Amino acid sequence: MEEYKKDEPIKIIDVGADQNIDIKKDIEFVKENGVFISIAISIIALGMGIYNSYQIQNGGVVAKAGGVKTPALEKILKELPENVPVIGNPEAKLTIVEMADFQCPFCGRFHRDTLSALKQKYIDTGKVKFVYLDYAFLGQESRDASEAAKCASEQGKFWEYHDQLYNNQNGENQGNFNLINFKKYATAIGLDVAKFESCVADTRYDKQIADELALGKKYGVNGTPAFIIGKQFINGASPLANFEQVIDSQLK
Repeated sequence: MEEYKKDEPIKIIDVGADQNIDIKKDIEFVKENGVFISIAISIIALGMGIYNSYQIQNGGVVAKAGGVKTPALEKILKELPENVPVIGNPEAKLTIVEMADFQCPFCGRFHRDTLSALKQKYIDTGKVKFVYLDYAFLGQESRDASEAAKCASEQGKFWEYHDQLYNNQNGENQGNFNLINFKKYATAIGLDVAKFESCVADTRYDKQIADELALGKKYGVNGTPAFIIGKQFINGASPLANFEQVIDSQLK
């Protein structure tokens, strides 16, 4: 893995949802996911298009300009739980840490539209290691979904369960992420459902989920999805091209 100086700051890039964002499209996307929205846009004319990031707060989605204070990647990695989900070559030159909420519609968009392309181009080829950190801040169903995913991880199927959760989003705290559905997802990916249900029932991961949220907040993250990519930061549901630009610049 690439080494960085201890106090070297990470470059802040708030590239937001898209350099050519379609507000009507995003409003409809959020409405379809059951979220009451209010969108405010901050635009800085730097010849780079829109400078914003999505933040879900008080039941709404706002575009929030600005950056976060992020440490060198090595500091974050030292604070990650030992059982945090990881895919990719352990010795990859570049590490991506994502902070996400299973109810966040823009996290769902990233995982449906972008992650598979990144996986094929960078993760499966051994160039990048991808780490998933829970930032479960949207309510009880977010915490319950994180708990279920960690229980699936006990049986070696976090990523399969992660896909089930994102593919079955249905709004924010609308009752969709419940034990009945969690068991359906577990069955769909071939988990031992009895063991899975026992794990979910004893809420053994409550503290870890809270600790992961606190870790993100400690470094200024206040919305999802958020990504630390080597020495750089992407905040928001950014398009594939932005990820490729940031990743390629650090793989040279």
